[in-house]
Amino acid sequence: MGMMESKSRGATGRTQTGTQLLDKALDMVDLIEQSNQRLSANAIALASGYPKPTVSRILSALVRRGFLAVDRRDQTYELGMRFTQMAATLRRTHRLVALVEDELIALSTRTGESVSLGIPEPTAVRIVGRYQLGLESLPGGPTGAKRPYHATAIGKAILANLDDKQMHKLVDRLDFTRYTPRTLIDPTALLPELELVRARGYASDEEEIVEGVRCVAVPLFAVQGKMAGAISLAAPAHRMPTGRVNEIVAALSAVAEKVSARLHIPRESERDTGSLRCLRAGGLFHPIALSADGQAIRLVDASVPAVYSFAPDGDLRDTLRLDYLPDAAALGPDGAIALARRVEVEFLVGERRKTASLKAPITALTFAPGGRLLAVAGGAMHDALSGARLFTLDGDARAITVCGERLYALVDDMVEMRDLKDGKLLKRFPIQSTIGTYDALTCDGRHIWICGPDTWRLARIDIATGIETRLTAPERSITALAVTENGLILAGSNLYASLIDKVEHNSGSIYRMIDPVAG
Repeated sequence: MGMMESKSRGATGRTQTGTQLLDKALDMVDLIEQSNQRLSANAIALASGYPKPTVSRILSALVRRGFLAVDRRDQTYELGMRFTQMAATLRRTHRLVALVEDELIALSTRTGESVSLGIPEPTAVRIVGRYQLGLESLPGGPTGAKRPYHATAIGKAILANLDDKQMHKLVDRLDFTRYTPRTLIDPTALLPELELVRARGYASDEEEIVEGVRCVAVPLFAVQGKMAGAISLAAPAHRMPTGRVNEIVAALSAVAEKVSARLHIPRESERDTGSLRCLRAGGLFHPIALSADGQAIRLVDASVPAVYSFAPDGDLRDTLRLDYLPDAAALGPDGAIALARRVEVEFLVGERRKTASLKAPITALTFAPGGRLLAVAGGAMHDALSGARLFTLDGDARAITVCGERLYALVDDMVEMRDLKDGKLLKRFPIQSTIGTYDALTCDGRHIWICGPDTWRLARIDIATGIETRLTAPERSITALAVTENGLILAGSNLYASLIDKVEHNSGSIYRMIDPVAG
């Protein structure tokens, strides 16, 4: 009997020691994964509170097994390739991930936003897939991270669709941490919200976990009606007006229905069609200025907001983040950038920066020969930097462009052609097309090209005859265009796009159109 008791105590002691070592190893992995800087063994020991010899032994074992890698240059640690292999195995073997991943990649590519797949765990949602295929990165947990039930759309979508007993059991266990001033911090606030989620079929996170970020989510059910998880889409709050929320819910619901029915629809492919070539698929939200030459394509996105520089083939080269949402913009020679916000205009060339102010809100900007910047404000044309009033227009132009010695202004339902020197009105071109709103234009010397949100059209006006031809656009909303030596560069807007349209190209893309033919 004594011998048996002695062996039992020894076995128990070894099990406890092994569990403690495993906890310490996982703590170190968490430290390295969550740190925003590279950590040495000494830094890990200091942060964890564990003895240095213990830390060294555990780190060596983790490196040997491939879970960590050590940078010999500074003796710091990073996650190893073993985690990449495990993630790939998860995608192959986790039935839900395998079923929904391609759909979520396609949705992220199409919207330019961050899309996540989560499954329920006892105290939080586990993110088993996160896809961010746009140009902008949002804060959020990576694949494998846990997200709180009470402060996220994906968590509320899962909670609300459990049976009452399961839901209340989970809610009772929650730690109602406050993340932002909008976080729901007790059951009396959360439970009515869950009833609303049940009633309308989707959940929302109104900047409850990250300020400035909104999110919507819908539940996923297995064929038998069992809760499987939820999918969500997150975006900056200014890109989530009510109308777009409805579109996103419809898109998420369509994915959820396909998953529940065990269907799989492949990702849409981008392909060239005749004279049209898609240079970059998706990622743009509201282009308001575009320039292109043989060396680069530059673009101002007013919704990110940022100035992007692309190679002629569409590869992203550089991103300049902006501190505000511009109302108008123009791109000029030598890398010049002009941005307007209300009555103020900012002019940037390299490190040089100038600012000026007009007496009325600025509605349009363009560069003229010699690098001069023109602005429309209060129904008149101004020299933007000096503030000098040049001449009067027939209204506040939505867009202006200069070609040779002529200025073209898009005013109401017509284009005005004026002499650039004195502003004399030379000709008016009524716009016959009535589909959607045109708010951008360019000119190649023979034709005026016009585009805008929610039109599916480009309008081409022959300057000599005034004849207007409508052409089919590659996506619903083309909001910026520029003339090049061999055609047009077009930039689409995801902000105005319908996410449930069956389209050939992802919304918010960049295209080259060579020798456009009427459609």
